[in-house]
Amino acid sequence: MPPPPAGWDPQPSWDPQPSWDPPAGWGQPQTGWDPQAGSGQPQPGWVQPQPGWGPQPGWGQQQNHQPYPYYPYPPYQPPPAPQKPAAQAPPPHRWGFGAFLLAEATFLLTSLLVPIVAMIPYVLRDRSIARDGATLPGPVLVAALAIPPLLAAAVGLVATKVRGNGPVVDLRLKFGWRDVGIGAACGFVGLFLTVPLGWLWVYIVGEDNANSAVGQVFDSLHMPVVLAVLVFLDVWLIAPICEEILYRGLLWGAMERREWNRWIILGVTTAAFALAHFEPIRAPLLLVIGLPIGMARLLSGRLAAPVIAHQINNFLPAIGLMLLLLGHPIAG
Repeated sequence: MPPPPAGWDPQPSWDPQPSWDPPAGWGQPQTGWDPQAGSGQPQPGWVQPQPGWGPQPGWGQQQNHQPYPYYPYPPYQPPPAPQKPAAQAPPPHRWGFGAFLLAEATFLLTSLLVPIVAMIPYVLRDRSIARDGATLPGPVLVAALAIPPLLAAAVGLVATKVRGNGPVVDLRLKFGWRDVGIGAACGFVGLFLTVPLGWLWVYIVGEDNANSAVGQVFDSLHMPVVLAVLVFLDVWLIAPICEEILYRGLLWGAMERREWNRWIILGVTTAAFALAHFEPIRAPLLLVIGLPIGMARLLSGRLAAPVIAHQINNFLPAIGLMLLLLGHPIAG
């Protein structure tokens, strides 16, 4: 060790040459480390590099820490569209066979009362008109034909309103293009079946027995054009609506409420439709006529389609009846 510089005296209790030894293990090679190894392989215990180590995409680029372009003002957000409340199914109606029987009783009762009431002015003017076998005046016949079905249908509609959800919901009295298509198809199929069957029926039972009850009432009568047109419109348009409300509306709905099989419902309503005309001889033909109309109700699930099918079926008879009343009957 070199001597201390000139003028520098050792301090008390200072030993310039202390006895110092390095700690144990200094300068010794570490276990598992070979500084001379040239294999390039990591030694035991070294951490292996993991996938993805190294520079990542975007390193060294300026970061945009603003949450939106016009910071600190947020972008315009349109208000959310109002949520429509979920449509709830209407409650089941509370009317049943009673509503149908009430409407049918209304039809029978008014069929007896309307001609009597309508005849009062004529009887007051001429008592001889009330004798047996006298022909009823044209307006009385038209009233007796049109008013009872209208009153019966009105009773049925009121029953659905008082004891249910109304005719639109309970009777499914809605019109759409699907109803028009199904009704027209069933109506023309019915014509295709009933026209040749009608000719066969006339051949079997004879022309006198094959005529309908309405045709028998108006046979050999002549009416003014206005009354003849009213009869045509009633037979073609109004009567089908009223009858469908009763049979494919009230009666059908009453059986649906009791969860009857739909094919049984079709058969029962078709039979009721045929028997309600009170024409026993024509009942088999009316069954054939009513079957396509009932199929329109079955296929569509609504009342509009059978109404259209019924109106198509009644068009030719209505034309024939109008020509008969005008004095131009169709040759048999």
